[in-house]
Amino acid sequence: SVEGIIAQNDAFNRSDITVGIGYWFTAGAVVKADYQRFSNAAGDGINQFNAGLGFMF
Repeated sequence: SVEGIIAQNDAFNRSDITVGIGYWFTAGAVVKADYQRFSNAAGDGINQFNAGLGFMF
């Protein structure tokens, strides 16, 4: 057992949503982008946009 006062950390009660798209230039090259929404019960979630290039060789 744990002694003392225990407090719930609402930052760990969270939901994540990710939406993305990829465009293939050729059979071995792709441009990718996605948007991520992070929300939590504490109200300090963040949102971010990611982009990248992918190559297969």
